[in-house]
Amino acid sequence: MSFNVWCLCLFISLSSCTTKACTPLDQGPFLDTLPTLQFEFDETNTTEPQPPLPVSSNPYYSEVRVSGDNISLSVQSDASSIIDISEYFQFVAADGKNYMKLIKPIDRDGLTASPDDDISFLTFTLICTSPTVNNTFDARVVINDVNDNPPEFIGGNTVNQVSIPEATAVGTVIYQASATDLDANLEANLTYTLVTITTKFVLDPLTGAVSVAQDLDYESMVPDKFYVLVLTVKDGGPKVFRTATTTLQVNITDSDDQDPAYDYPGCFKDAGVCAWPKYTTGRQLRMNASIQVFPVPNTISSSVQIVAYDLDIGIGNEIKFSISSTIPKGEENNFQVDTTRNGSKYMATIRSLVDMEVSEGLQLFLKAEENSINKGHTVAMILFTGDKSSTSNFTMSSQACQPLDEGPYLGTHPILNLAVDEATTQDIQAAMSSGSMKYFSELRIAGNFALREFTLTADYDINDPFYYFEVVTQNGVNYMRLTKPVDRDGVSDNIDEQVSYIPFTLICTPANQSLSQVAYDVHIFIQDVNDNTPRFLNTDNQVSIPETTLVGAKIYTASAVDDDENMDGNLTFSLETSNVPFIIDPLTGDVLVNRSIDYESMRDQKYFNLTLRIEDAGPGTLRTATMMLQVHVMDADDNDPAFVYSGCFAHNNICAWPKYTGALQLKKNDVIKVYPVPNKVNGYVSINAVDGDADIGNEIVFSIASTIPPGQESNFKVETVKSAVGKEYTANVISLVDQNLSEGFEIFLKAEEKSENKRYVIAMILFTATAGATSAQQQQQDSSSSNSTRVEDYSSLEIALIIVVSILAAFLFSMIVGVVIFSCLRRKSSDRESFSTSM
Repeated sequence: MSFNVWCLCLFISLSSCTTKACTPLDQGPFLDTLPTLQFEFDETNTTEPQPPLPVSSNPYYSEVRVSGDNISLSVQSDASSIIDISEYFQFVAADGKNYMKLIKPIDRDGLTASPDDDISFLTFTLICTSPTVNNTFDARVVINDVNDNPPEFIGGNTVNQVSIPEATAVGTVIYQASATDLDANLEANLTYTLVTITTKFVLDPLTGAVSVAQDLDYESMVPDKFYVLVLTVKDGGPKVFRTATTTLQVNITDSDDQDPAYDYPGCFKDAGVCAWPKYTTGRQLRMNASIQVFPVPNTISSSVQIVAYDLDIGIGNEIKFSISSTIPKGEENNFQVDTTRNGSKYMATIRSLVDMEVSEGLQLFLKAEENSINKGHTVAMILFTGDKSSTSNFTMSSQACQPLDEGPYLGTHPILNLAVDEATTQDIQAAMSSGSMKYFSELRIAGNFALREFTLTADYDINDPFYYFEVVTQNGVNYMRLTKPVDRDGVSDNIDEQVSYIPFTLICTPANQSLSQVAYDVHIFIQDVNDNTPRFLNTDNQVSIPETTLVGAKIYTASAVDDDENMDGNLTFSLETSNVPFIIDPLTGDVLVNRSIDYESMRDQKYFNLTLRIEDAGPGTLRTATMMLQVHVMDADDNDPAFVYSGCFAHNNICAWPKYTGALQLKKNDVIKVYPVPNKVNGYVSINAVDGDADIGNEIVFSIASTIPPGQESNFKVETVKSAVGKEYTANVISLVDQNLSEGFEIFLKAEEKSENKRYVIAMILFTATAGATSAQQQQQDSSSSNSTRVEDYSSLEIALIIVVSILAAFLFSMIVGVVIFSCLRRKSSDRESFSTSM
């Protein structure tokens, strides 16, 4: 009998060490819950890899993480499932495990680039059946994307056309290439490339935007007035990269961006156009007579017709001639100009309105102006001289007022460009005291101003040059010397106060009356020095952002100016404050988030103090300025509610996996008393929850999400009570009937915030006979239960099987004992007979 008991105990112990059939091999999301089974396959057009692979590494097999050898697996497809699971998959056993096998090719990508027809995952119910246990699992098949589709340009491979005017500004987007890819994830990250080698256009590799990279010129495009661009798009792989190609034809139309041009044989040409057009004529005028003009240089030794045309040949604006000015002034009224047309060319006829002989060197400036919104125009000079047909009407001379340098074209005067640094009174005085010529600039005119070989007058519009400068001669060289302070930058941001250069007409009159008066265009450039500190323009130095602001988001733009120009005005922004979740773009001043911000972890100070710095580029001393920016962080609804009780398993100061226990015996309309797990308070507690976003403090509502066994929710109700102090909410779970729950009954209690996001957290209430046990008691009970096996843990079939096996073992043991006893008795009898015989 004692042997039978021993056998029973032996089989019970062995059975307790064996995992039950249809039991999950992984844990569920909560204690005592079943996991969702997940299977993973690559999309494919075959189901047999070549060469064949073992099941463990075969991509068309995925393990079923459920125990048991003698089990039956079946599926029940969801009503919303796109395909029938059983048509594409079957369950097989191999190598001591159960597998889900792909038996039919499957395409994840669908027929369009829209994700709506993709088969990214399939949900279904897996039913596991064994002789002793049945279990139902939520299951999910994930279909992984492979790069099996090339990208496609929207519109296909046809030649796309776009027309733009030649005046289209650099940087203007003229075409948006767009492509799609049926593949997802990294495979659909498309990169655009401009295959055609050109400097006129660029293609954004990420957006596909084609934009103008260089000024366009309709007139220089011969013979074709279009560009052909070949674009490609490449996906992101991995492994094999797939591409597509399309063609874009950019048609260029003419714009009104060219001035009229004079045209005559032998003129000095720049880009095919007569530059600095100039004519000569005689000094003797006759009333109503047309003036004959000769080109400069005169390569044909005869008079010519004054001709002009619109360079915008695709537009062909009408042109009208007029006299814009004369030197000396006031001679305009002695002439009349008539305009005639011959096709695309316009002719000017100049008639004298007086009988007279003009002075040597009279200059008449003839304007050819187009009749358009832009009023583009070009001016030609007609010089009245005694030698009207000379091929070289001017020669360089060392005589007074003559230029020391050549003009841009034969017979023209140079533009006199002078330059001095901006200066204060102290700067000028210091230079004079030291004998420095820092504020001198050479005036490249022949003659000696100090010896009164010539006099100078200025014709100016804004700034009188002789207010700031005086003309001096040193060692036979003429200079313009700065005598009054000049501030290139002005005293404010008003550009009208800046004196960056002083343009004027300088009229040089020789003391020798036989020499002609000479007029020069003069530009005095006031050069910048780094004498100004940059300054911030921002008036608002505070900004508020939610904690959920994305990394890379711009939260503030610092703006600064420097009254200095050129290199001195190139400003660089930097952030002096370290160890903050922000960076600043050194060129634009944009303050960006560079890592995640968590309001709850910021303790008492919910803001950052940033010191922004601006620095100019010199030269010489680098000048800087700073400003303070305070970034306030606001709480956002990014945290779920949290159950709170003493002794819970805490993660980031929040109870993780909240759990309570309750007694099995419940009375109608009583609030269920619950005990925390682990129980470190030696008593029951109230169920409390708070919003994880403390400063938002959304209202929380409790409800029963589900029960195990299911379907018992209607036997309970939950009341939500707000704490009079603080932001806690309390759940009163009330039994609506008298009931004696079975051991292990579970209620899943949901605490949900009333917000747009409807965030929630779930706690479990486990009903057990040991409810309320302290941590130490629970450990002792757990230890005891682990060393003993309860009959209730086994099904009736298992108990019957144990009993039958025990009886058979006892019978077998009895037979062995009987055989041993029989053998011993027989041997003893044989020994006695032998002894009697010997006697």
